[in-house]
Amino acid sequence: AGPANCCVPMATMRACFAPALSTQTQTQAQIQRRAMPDNNPPDATGRANILLTGGAGYLGSHTYVALWQAGFQPFILDDFSNSDPAILQRLQQITGAPTRCQRGSVADTGLVAEFIKQQRIQAVMHFAGFKAVGESVEQPLKYYSNNLGGMLSLLKAMEESACQTLVFSSSATVYGESSRLPITEDCPR
Repeated sequence: AGPANCCVPMATMRACFAPALSTQTQTQAQIQRRAMPDNNPPDATGRANILLTGGAGYLGSHTYVALWQAGFQPFILDDFSNSDPAILQRLQQITGAPTRCQRGSVADTGLVAEFIKQQRIQAVMHFAGFKAVGESVEQPLKYYSNNLGGMLSLLKAMEESACQTLVFSSSATVYGESSRLPITEDCPR
């Protein structure tokens, strides 16, 4: 699957962040009022702040660009254990704006909660899971710790900071080979 099959479609993003959105002609301000809780209003730029955990990876970086182009302000939280910090410069070149990034792990509940509060994050897209099937069999505790423990830590941080919108990204490797894209939940296994 190439980039065209991996990027989050605009309609999907709007559906995730603005369930009450009925048409694509509404303004960004209208989307924000419906999608975001009052306790975390957008920052001075007027863009809704979206945190991408694992945002320096392939899917996260493509989502960063798509969110920016859709009028959102994406922030990256990444420990760079499975990505290269050089992507931050590339994102800046593509968007024409400084890439907002915090180096850190989703397992650090305090760091994540404080970052969500400080940056007035209204929604989180979680890409910070490990996904290599072979390695997961060889090192299952590493995967449980990161994928399950990291997710629980993220949820706790979100609860502490009153951020209530989450999009969970799951690897399509659990589905095996598919004859159609995108892969949906009802796709034959």
